[in-house]
Amino acid sequence: MTEAVNRYHTAKGYFQSCIMIERSPERNTDARRTLTVLSMMMLTGFSLELYFKAWLLAQGKTTDQVLGYSDRINDLYCDCREAGLFVDQLDHLVGAIAVQHQDFTYRYIQNDAEVPLLNWNLTFQILNALDNQVDEAAGASASFGLQPGN
Repeated sequence: MTEAVNRYHTAKGYFQSCIMIERSPERNTDARRTLTVLSMMMLTGFSLELYFKAWLLAQGKTTDQVLGYSDRINDLYCDCREAGLFVDQLDHLVGAIAVQHQDFTYRYIQNDAEVPLLNWNLTFQILNALDNQVDEAAGASASFGLQPGN
């Protein structure tokens, strides 16, 4: 498998894990929902980061170039857009996630940190559309004889 496909698979795994957390019957109280917000935000941030890196790799960027972005989702997204990536409402999701992902808020929260609350149904729709485009660009599903999104 190519590096783009490997990044894509990890991104999709993080995205799917977030769905499982959101839909878990164990998240049946406000306390339990609050307890999982940071992990869901972190998974979403890493999912975006890796989808963007997979996209750029599929567009011909080298491993070293992609690694040079580190956790800077805004920079990754800007370059992905320049390379032809477009997903409706992705700007909004990146804007909600990027700063706290880059400054490690989701991993090392401080008392004064602000964490945006996402509409998870909309977030999953955006990530699903992103998943399909990156899958197609990287050839992840195609490498198994499947259509993008599988």
